[in-house]
Amino acid sequence: NSLFGKIQSVSGASQISLGAEPLSLVAVVGLGMKQHGEVPARALYALAKQRIYPRTINMGASKISFFIGVDETKGEEAVRAIYQEFFGEVK
Repeated sequence: NSLFGKIQSVSGASQISLGAEPLSLVAVVGLGMKQHGEVPARALYALAKQRIYPRTINMGASKISFFIGVDETKGEEAVRAIYQEFFGEVK
């Protein structure tokens, strides 16, 4: 009766696992996201252009934020790529 077993039983998930590699979580937050549904796509496109691949994506219930999990070594690069996509060159 492991914790994962209990969660799997209650949730009905077919599999639950804990990733072995550490992640950096990058949050994109803003009230304007409710009116601009393209924001997540633009953020993910910015990462793809830099060959940074999300390991997890989570959209908040309020739709004013979402989180992208990337390899820990790519966290700062991910923030820079997203910033550049929305605000231009990083200074």
